[in-house]
Amino acid sequence: MMRTLPLLLSLTTCLAGLAGAVQAQTYDMSINCKRVEKEGGNNYEMGQCAGRAYEASQSQLARVLKNLRALMPDESRRKLLDESQALWAKWKEKEPKLCALAAGYDPQGSGYGLQWSLCAAEMNRTRTEQLRRYLTSIKTRL
Repeated sequence: MMRTLPLLLSLTTCLAGLAGAVQAQTYDMSINCKRVEKEGGNNYEMGQCAGRAYEASQSQLARVLKNLRALMPDESRRKLLDESQALWAKWKEKEPKLCALAAGYDPQGSGYGLQWSLCAAEMNRTRTEQLRRYLTSIKTRL
């Protein structure tokens, strides 16, 4: 229990921080992101749409993670999932920065935040699909 507590506190702090960041951000819902994706848009519109896509990917990831955790048959497996997710979240803190830099965006530049959001959303979607595969595998054995 003593080893689990710091991990649980760390994960809880991380999730609370993400929830706070998401709650603090408001988006202009009058923007038609499907139109922006298809036809392009100005920096403001693209930033708004990228932020909304990131938030949607965060929500989907959290939902799948919650469902997967609920199907874990014992605490040792839930702990393994929690540890794996905590390590993934730590990696995700840095990877979108590298992705944006590799795409040619300077951290001080106007397009960096947009590119960061796109990279982070793609990471979330990839992780969500990975967890969905685990979820499907577990459900087939129940």
